[in-house]
Amino acid sequence: GYILGLPGDTPQSIRRDIEIVQRELAVDLLEFTMLTPLPGSEDHKTLHEQGIWMEPDLNAYDLETATVAHPRMSREQWQSAYADAWNWYYSDEHVERLLKRNAALGVKTLRVWRSLVQIYGAANYEGVHPQQCGYFRRKSRTERRPELPREPMLAFYAGHISSTIVKYARFGLYALKTWRIRNRVEKDPASKFYTDLAITPVIDAEDEALEMFDLNESSRAAVAKARRQAHGRKVRENLTAP
Repeated sequence: GYILGLPGDTPQSIRRDIEIVQRELAVDLLEFTMLTPLPGSEDHKTLHEQGIWMEPDLNAYDLETATVAHPRMSREQWQSAYADAWNWYYSDEHVERLLKRNAALGVKTLRVWRSLVQIYGAANYEGVHPQQCGYFRRKSRTERRPELPREPMLAFYAGHISSTIVKYARFGLYALKTWRIRNRVEKDPASKFYTDLAITPVIDAEDEALEMFDLNESSRAAVAKARRQAHGRKVRENLTAP
């Protein structure tokens, strides 16, 4: 999971960070959520005591909606960045990169392709988080809140069927496009020997040169600690060597 909306986040920094993840981390599937002060949590209590604006409608606290004032983004910018993040990460270029990485590591690309289609389709075509949706979403006319009127049968099913056809036509086109990318990767003999920064083995603390470790003081401190630990291991190895 990847949480969007940390205090230092902006639309630009979110996109930059996603690009770093694409280049430098061997992560296949990424699911995005919004930083949310869930009612009843310590965060929600603290923000309430500080007088920070929070969404009064508790139905919005679904981890997909901006529910609290952000210091560097408007609600619209934050919500837009969340929607864009799925497209930034699951770009055609990165989908091909993911499939090549898995082909090189001996992982079945069909399994990766299925997950890519489900996650991207849920977020972009169903409009819900992938954990709330599979390949097909079933709706029931009778499952509504008690205070809401029941929708007429004809209107409900006509609307549901038509929207489903449109959504799954788009779903199918995306599946076909990415299937062609997968076929291209599978047919390319060079895919078995593909390598990039993310799947290059790391030795000791050599990874301190990665961009993600030079973004702020915390990341630089983590690198310094890793370097000290690597040095300590080498010293111990030298002392115990015959």
